[in-house]
Amino acid sequence: MSRPSLREALIRLESDGFIRSAGRGGFVVSDVTAPLVSHPLAALLEQQPHASADVLELRHGLETLSTAYAAERATEADLARIAAAFDALQAAVAEKSTRIAKKDAAFHLAIADATLNVALTHVMHGLNELVRESMLTSHRLVDYDDEVEAKLLVQHRAIFDAIVARDPARARECAGAHLDYVRTLYRDRPAKKSRVA
Repeated sequence: MSRPSLREALIRLESDGFIRSAGRGGFVVSDVTAPLVSHPLAALLEQQPHASADVLELRHGLETLSTAYAAERATEADLARIAAAFDALQAAVAEKSTRIAKKDAAFHLAIADATLNVALTHVMHGLNELVRESMLTSHRLVDYDDEVEAKLLVQHRAIFDAIVARDPARARECAGAHLDYVRTLYRDRPAKKSRVA
């Protein structure tokens, strides 16, 4: 295949949304199924802002299951990826970075990937944008308060430690406690309309 033909094919695949630029002239395959799940839910949240509680309830079910499976099934490579994601989250909190929500979502996604359950991983990747938005809202609700961010980090550490200890019951319990705490943030601190989109 000639270079012009290859370039034309890559341009077409990118314009159709099947691949995306990855820098330095590279491309990666896009997750074309994620919008099928996340876009309708995002539209629901735009129409019914109080549906955020429903997103947290969905996260509670999926993430408690994910952490338990990850504790049972994670490979050493999976554990290394979860550790790297936790370290990145910890660094973002220490730097008081506005990228905390992105690192938070990446940590939970690394856990989902470690479940070795293709269906669960697929659903979690499909919901990734929605979950990241939910996390961004949570962090904005507390205005990146140092004390709250420290509590959230302790909860993430407990989840991480339970997975590394291969303790599925404790991992599930820690994830549930974490999401219960996040739910209290929504309940106790109503969104500031000027800050939360």
